[in-house]
Parts: sequence; C-alpha cells; structure tokens
Amino acid sequence: MPASSPVAAIAMLRIAAAFLAVTLACPLLPLLSGRASASAEFVALAGFTVPVAVFLGLPVLALLLWRGWRSWWQFGLGGAAIGAACVLAFAAGGPLLLLFLVPNFIGIGAVHGLVFWVLGVWHNGSLDRPAWPAIGAAGRRRAPRGQG
Repeated sequence: MPASSPVAAIAMLRIAAAFLAVTLACPLLPLLSGRASASAEFVALAGFTVPVAVFLGLPVLALLLWRGWRSWWQFGLGGAAIGAACVLAFAAGGPLLLLFLVPNFIGIGAVHGLVFWVLGVWHNGSLDRPAWPAIGAAGRRRAPRGQG
C-alpha cells in the first residue's frame, strides 16, 4: 500500500491525535478542577510534558514502529523508560526525592504509553502492512538462498 493512500493517512492522523491527547492529558487536569491557579498549573505542566513528548516520545515512537514492536507491553515499557528519563530533571533534589519520584514517573510513563497504544496503535491495521515503515523494512530483508 503506498504511503500516500487514504488508509495510511488515516492511520497517521490517528497516531497524531493519540500523541496530542496523551501529551496534553496531564496539563489539562488542573483546568478541569476550576481552581484560580489552574491556568498557571497548565502552563507549568505543559512546559514539561510537551518537550518530553517531542524530544523523547517521538524518537521512542519512531523506534518502536521501525522495529515492528507494536504490542501493548512494548509501548508500556517505552513509556516507562521515558518516565525514568524524566526523573533526571529532578536529580538535584536529593536521594529521598528521587526515591519517591522514580516509581511514580515510571508508572505515569507506562500508563501514558499504554493509553497511547490504545488510542493510536491498537487495531490500526495499516501499521501492520509491510509498506509501513519502509525505512527499516528494506534493510532487514534478505535475499533468498543461493542468490546474492
């Protein structure tokens, strides 16, 4: 299936929508509370989650799709790894703070990875076709025995 087909476009649109939803899920929570400080909390959380999603989430997503890793547990582990990497931003807070934050960030990252998988990957049939990620598929193919 060509990458410009409507099915491939819908698949990518679904992935983009899932990426946006998961990225903005935590920052939107304070806005739902109705507190006076909600907009400031939204800006602070979005200032953390959006760069993390762009600079860590997109490369992990590309790696997962390129390698053909599309299972729920693989996306959960990818999210957990991103959560573990995010704790490094708080390393200066001391070991007690890290002791509290590491399991929480890993858990939150895993949940985000699983939610992304449900919204963007699960039953997204065009991702399973050989044409999708053409980047890595050509490099892994081998010539039949006796040729090349």
